[in-house]
Amino acid sequence: MQAVVKLNEVDVTKIKIGDPVTITLDSVEGKEYKGEVETIAPAGVNRNNIVVFEVKINLIDKSDIFRPEMTANADILVGHATDIIKIPLEAIEQKENTKKVTLLTLKQGAVPDPTPTPTEDEKDPPGKDSEDYYKTAFGKKDLYEEKKVEVKTGLSNEIWAVVVEGIKDQALIKLPEIKIPERNEQPF
Repeated sequence: MQAVVKLNEVDVTKIKIGDPVTITLDSVEGKEYKGEVETIAPAGVNRNNIVVFEVKINLIDKSDIFRPEMTANADILVGHATDIIKIPLEAIEQKENTKKVTLLTLKQGAVPDPTPTPTEDEKDPPGKDSEDYYKTAFGKKDLYEEKKVEVKTGLSNEIWAVVVEGIKDQALIKLPEIKIPERNEQPF
């Protein structure tokens, strides 16, 4: 049995035949199925101005649940690292070939709040490892100074980047502020 996925041209260059794949189905919550990359199309197809390549995945875990045209998510493992420092991609400012992050350091004489309280949105969802999420509650902003530092990154995915040079473990990193535009709702 096979699953067929479409990868954009940026991602297709990172995979190879035999790479391990974890498949999840929208219709089966909490279950993962194993597979491996079987073929990668030699030519891409332009879909809405994005070049995508068809990738066939051989399903190692067999199941009667699989049906044609089911919606599936495929995570293809292209690299693995341990004992790393990872940061959210949105923390990285890139201009040309230079990547920088803004570090927050405690001002001289300031005393941090020993027990900052995360908001409901910042608490770990049930069943999720805390290492997959990051916290933003660390105390009052005016206790910290900002300093931009250059970083070099390694492996990355759509959420995280591994920092190989530039910051140390337990650094506080400033994330960009999100500004939500006001909504002007008109009654019917």
